[in-house]
Amino acid sequence: MNRICPLFLLLVLLSSCNRSNDEKAQECVKNYCTDNFFNPELYQPISFDHVKVYNQEYEETDDYKSMVGRIKWLGHQKDSLYILMYHVEGREYHARQVDTIDKKIEDINANIKAGKKEFKGIQEGWTITHTYIKSDEKGKTFPDRSTFVLNRDFTKVMQVIDK
Repeated sequence: MNRICPLFLLLVLLSSCNRSNDEKAQECVKNYCTDNFFNPELYQPISFDHVKVYNQEYEETDDYKSMVGRIKWLGHQKDSLYILMYHVEGREYHARQVDTIDKKIEDINANIKAGKKEFKGIQEGWTITHTYIKSDEKGKTFPDRSTFVLNRDFTKVMQVIDK
């Protein structure tokens, strides 16, 4: 009976963990290309740039989206009040309500501005730019260059940005 030496397994495990981020990213991108291109057998990697940290933009954060949603909701409320102001008695009351909404919107915009200024970025993953030969659906090959956005643990391509 053949037994695998535990020391051998440990060495294999350690060597796979010691790969650089560039190597992990390149492997992930190559796998993505061979799995997703029209003619994967014609895919030829040419070069890779170094991996860079991909930080979430402030506009992609939940806080920002929540504040923008609140502004939109307040805008709808304001529109409704404008209609009431010109068609119903109590115009002064509705005008004060509009002023209150304007103040709330102003405060939210100030919070957005302050949040954007203080935002340091949240690491969402990594990017790596890759030059390669690929083919179209007709089999015609051509060079291409794209930036691939990868998740944090280099196991999935999240987005491809054509250059």
